[in-house]
Amino acid sequence: MNKVFVKIHWVAPEEGGRSMPPQGISYISVSRLKGQTLEDWKKNAWSIQLDFVDDDNQEAYIRYAFASFVSDKAPHAQLRPGITFDLYEGPRLVATAEVLLSEKMMENMARQMT
Repeated sequence: MNKVFVKIHWVAPEEGGRSMPPQGISYISVSRLKGQTLEDWKKNAWSIQLDFVDDDNQEAYIRYAFASFVSDKAPHAQLRPGITFDLYEGPRLVATAEVLLSEKMMENMARQMT
């Protein structure tokens, strides 16, 4: 499964987001890729799993995580550096994530460090 490294901006409660960012080490939500039409999204919504790599700070509205689609049939190639996607809980926008590093970039970095 294709994993990417992302920066997540949680929507503040006063802007309609969650009362606090999710707690714990992982989180699964429905995603909507930037540029995806509402009609296409309703037919082709994909769940994304976030595995957080930073501290579980309940007041942090910016977090970092590894992200991957839950389904093997999802459009994995669309998760590439520079793209953004939104995270929803039902119809409510709760966060926007930006892909910073691809899996291949992370592998190359790891090789250079050894």
